[in-house]
Amino acid sequence: MRINTNIGESLKNIRNYFGYTQQEIADQINIKRSLYSNYETNDCLIPLKNLIKLANFYKITVDSLLAFTDLEKSNKDIELNSEIISRNIKAIRQELNLSQKKLADLLNIGKSTIVDYEKQKYQISTAYIYDLSRLSGISVDWILGIQKNKYIIAKNK
Repeated sequence: MRINTNIGESLKNIRNYFGYTQQEIADQINIKRSLYSNYETNDCLIPLKNLIKLANFYKITVDSLLAFTDLEKSNKDIELNSEIISRNIKAIRQELNLSQKKLADLLNIGKSTIVDYEKQKYQISTAYIYDLSRLSGISVDWILGIQKNKYIIAKNK
């Protein structure tokens, strides 16, 4: 799996901006400091559930954590809702006029994975929600169902 280097760099920049140590952040999301360090150095990808814990802790949008937007405050506590996410993935695919196979090809995953995301069989990973957002120009926060503003990032050209 490809890990986008912007994610780890953004996590580090935001942590430094707020003045926390890696240990303090790791404690907040109940993981070991070494694992959090791996997120920042892109040695492993932060799971979506931990990304959301960070957004809730910092009280910022997920789009801000992923460096899609400038730092935006958020007063909402984010919770994963598989029904909303799967509905929004399907809506994006249909809006882009793509078959499940074509979207899968663009994200470099199998068609069955797209089917599983749309049927709520599996939770979308950070890597694929990031890539879907970049591909479509649609906010990760919108995909997660926590923001009404749909288009906040420039489409990847």
